[in-house]
Amino acid sequence: MAGIKNTEEVIAIVKLVLVETCKAIKSDGFQIADLTAALQAPDFSAKLEAAVDGLSELEAEVKDIGLLEGITLGKEIRALVEATIAALKKPA
Repeated sequence: MAGIKNTEEVIAIVKLVLVETCKAIKSDGFQIADLTAALQAPDFSAKLEAAVDGLSELEAEVKDIGLLEGITLGKEIRALVEATIAALKKPA
């Protein structure tokens, strides 16, 4: 098994960008400038660098995903969706 470290890093950067952009969108609707909210997140650079560094190994990882790794990635994707929905919800 190749592991799923690089795949998890790509999911982490996607989650960061989605959540931060959704938070910015919520206040005044979508504008291109809202995408910069993700760039200003404190851990954006570190997560982006980690995701880009392992990009060349991503295809091999995905081809070799086992059951437990698939379950782990499924949980991470679910957390991504839940975080995105939470960022879009209006405060109670």
